[in-house]
Amino acid sequence: MQAIRDISTKVWPSTRSLAADIGEDYNTVRKWLLRGRIPERVWPTIIRRSSNFAEPITADKLMRLNAPRKKRGAARADNGNG
Repeated sequence: MQAIRDISTKVWPSTRSLAADIGEDYNTVRKWLLRGRIPERVWPTIIRRSSNFAEPITADKLMRLNAPRKKRGAARADNGNG
């Protein structure tokens, strides 16, 4: 699993089923997935509800998937070779 959006395709069969299973509005969940971030307040529910799936979601996995991503083209730190 490489990105937040994978939760709705690799664990749950769809975004709609994820939303229904965790008791959240479909459009809200869709926006989370588009943004690539799931609010921490729903992590316990996602962890609990995914526990019976083949690839359950853990707190560690949510923390890794929710970590800020480096933006393309962002300036790199000087490596001292300059």
